[in-house]
Amino acid sequence: MATGDFDIFLGFKPGSETGVDIDVEVAHQLVRVIGGERRELVNGRGQRSFRIQGESGSAWVADMRENGEFVLPVFVEKSCDVELRYRGDCGDWSDSWGLANFVFESLDSSGRYEMFLTHDDDQLVRANFCHPDLEGLEKFDCG
Repeated sequence: MATGDFDIFLGFKPGSETGVDIDVEVAHQLVRVIGGERRELVNGRGQRSFRIQGESGSAWVADMRENGEFVLPVFVEKSCDVELRYRGDCGDWSDSWGLANFVFESLDSSGRYEMFLTHDDDQLVRANFCHPDLEGLEKFDCG
């Protein structure tokens, strides 16, 4: 069983932008994917994020472009960060690894996003596009 923090970093595929901010769109989709309710949060600097709290999993969604903490350009390009937290068994997943893959596949099925899944921010789990920076990340071994 894989434990730890799983994050999905994503951006719109070229030509997929709708005028809606990506963090708003993804937060709305995650309410359907993991269930629960969406809460909008604004920190002291006026930066917005969303918290989706379900019975079996939760997610935090934010557009990280203004954060500036990531060094690799791919993290800036795919700047919408979805942090996933496993809370308990459900029909679709039984651990944090299962939750991460379920959410990745659900978002990928829309065909709207270029995204990659990381474990503890520095291990690449999977991606649905190619980028030179992704090859520089350590590969995650779920075994």
